[in-house]
Amino acid sequence: MDDMRLQIPVVIAVGAGFKRDITTLAEMQNFRAGHLTKDQAGRAFTAFAETAGIAWTGIDPVTALRLAKGWNRPAPVHTVETSSKVIAAVAAQAPRRA
Repeated sequence: MDDMRLQIPVVIAVGAGFKRDITTLAEMQNFRAGHLTKDQAGRAFTAFAETAGIAWTGIDPVTALRLAKGWNRPAPVHTVETSSKVIAAVAAQAPRRA
């Protein structure tokens, strides 16, 4: 995994007008090694996840989808009693065969 190539290299300034192309995950890791504390790395990754929209929100995915589509009512609860009533109502409306 460390030698995975980035789709688009990250070009950074390394001082005195020089640039460096970071083209793999290993180069990215080697460049930042020793420059960050664990807390800084954690905050940086959290910021990335929030910006990319991949941070876990804790909301149930089905609920989020329903809210996004405007379905804000709870899903119906089916019981034997309600199912029997629905079946009886459908059967009463069905045309009779001779």
